[in-house]
Amino acid sequence: MLRKIAACLLALSALNSQAAEQAYEFSYTGASLDGVWDANVSTGGKFIVDDLNGDGVFTLPEVKSFTYRFPAVQHCGEDPSIRCTLSEFNYDPKGALTLWYSYSQQIGNGTPPSDGGSISDSIAVTPD
Repeated sequence: MLRKIAACLLALSALNSQAAEQAYEFSYTGASLDGVWDANVSTGGKFIVDDLNGDGVFTLPEVKSFTYRFPAVQHCGEDPSIRCTLSEFNYDPKGALTLWYSYSQQIGNGTPPSDGGSISDSIAVTPD
């Protein structure tokens, strides 16, 4: 399932302003779910970044932590059956947030229908 968020950012705010690492929360309403626009979808997340090259723009190698919630926080790294990948990331505090995130979880031994299967999802946040 692909969720594409087209610049419906409601809030993107710094949580702290340390000299090195900075934490931001983002939230948005409205998304295209499997090609159908849903104006009522609301979600977001949090990321911690460190501007390693000092250019004022945060890119994938500068992401220290990333948490996404839809509909609840996804606990990546706590369970080997859950995989999360942030494969694209760019945030300019004076501009826009762009990211590509995917999530998958193996349930049971993965043999449907009696013993689980898998759940997967991905999200793209792109500016207009």
